[in-house]
Amino acid sequence: MIRQILLGIFGIFFGSATAAGVFSFLIAIGLIQRIADKTQTIPYIKWYETAFVFGGSLGNVFSIYSFPLAGGPVAAAIIGVCYGIFIGCLIMSLAETLNVLPVFTRRIGIRSGLPWIVAAFAAGKAMGSFFYFFG
Repeated sequence: MIRQILLGIFGIFFGSATAAGVFSFLIAIGLIQRIADKTQTIPYIKWYETAFVFGGSLGNVFSIYSFPLAGGPVAAAIIGVCYGIFIGCLIMSLAETLNVLPVFTRRIGIRSGLPWIVAAFAAGKAMGSFFYFFG
């Protein structure tokens, strides 16, 4: 009994530390600020931060407990699109922070066509996800 209580306490502590690290990473790479800047909604940045924390907390609850999904395939598709948008924003924010695209294009000598390269990256990611989930 004491072992389960200690495991629960340690689980909460370590889970909180991991979540704090993830949220710190998102803030450090400027994901929230970048979204607010691109959408020209900088006065509402506190709402973005609250939504990120609430979404992360809610995601943790849903990953621990199994709740039935009302809405079936339509709700699953909407949630999947939302996850995809978030991951896309995260990847592009990280790429901009690390200056991946400028270094990549300079190294291989590309002078034009950068939008096509980004589109090819996105299409490759989408096809890889498709084959992973449906293949």
